Amino acid sequence: MSAYLQPMDAGTIAAFKVAFRGRQLRWVYEKIKRGDKIDKNAYKIDQLQVMQWSKEIWHDLQVDEWSKNVDTSYGDGVDVDEIIIRASQLNL
Repeated sequence: MSAYLQPMDAGTIAAFKVAFRGRQLRWVYEKIKRGDKIDKNAYKIDQLQVMQWSKEIWHDLQVDEWSKNVDTSYGDGVDVDEIIIRASQLNL
């Protein structure tokens, strides 16, 4: 629904899903490398892990997506990445 109401979010949502799935696949791959038993529950993760991955992925996507979509013609001497990181930390 969000992508319909706010079309600019569609790319961010899709990128988040791809990044999350990639994180999950790497997690299972590490299990296989360790020799852990792999069954139908191999992809199950607990709530804390979901929250940690989501936080990390969201931070990475915010910096990456903003730098692609925002006009960064602020002039010389302005660190756009620093502005983006600080803006994402605001509690609005």
